[in-house]
Amino acid sequence: MDLERKIAVGKRETVAERLERHPALKARMERMLDVVENASGDGRRADEAERRAIEELRQMGLEVMQDWGRKTANEAAVGLEAKGGVVREVKKLHWTCTFGDVTVEEQTYRTKEGGKLCRPFQSQAGISCRGYSTRLQRAITDLGADVPFAQVREKIREHDGIDIANGAAATILERRKAVDDPTCWRSSAHLRGHLGRCRSRRSRHPAAGDSCRLQRAQPYPWIG
Repeated sequence: MDLERKIAVGKRETVAERLERHPALKARMERMLDVVENASGDGRRADEAERRAIEELRQMGLEVMQDWGRKTANEAAVGLEAKGGVVREVKKLHWTCTFGDVTVEEQTYRTKEGGKLCRPFQSQAGISCRGYSTRLQRAITDLGADVPFAQVREKIREHDGIDIANGAAATILERRKAVDDPTCWRSSAHLRGHLGRCRSRRSRHPAAGDSCRLQRAQPYPWIG
């Protein structure tokens, strides 16, 4: 076993050889070295060097996510295609992480019998189209606890260089509140639907009005 491990280690590719398969990442590494060596000659102040380093690291992280997504999407599709009985389609999957917007061409499949849709990469990666990564949701939640929802978008853009959709902060905080407290209402739309049912129920059964009014009186401060 030890001998096999030594042989495997001896055959392992060098970093330079592995980077040849990822030209975008290789170019980004070279730009990082330019920052370290101050190749442009105008990065003598610490603030400027920090700004450039953060920008390059952010772009590198985004390229890592893009390459990871493409590789993982192809691997996830191999097993399903081997089973047969499906028709392949290609769709673009978008989501936002702490590095920015990631786009991957995802191979989706429909069963020949019944036409059921299967998205192996999306299921395996635990993401949804136009969704937000867990880490980014946590950052949005932390900001949403300190500032009004309308300011969260500006703060995320200022600190992370990321644009999130209008209303995303309120939606994410509502969902995370529902996860933290399963007894709360999942969203303001859910609450409005419940109150509508209560009004309809009171019109048909006046005796049930007290319980509905009692439920409506409960405070829901996390609902916008």
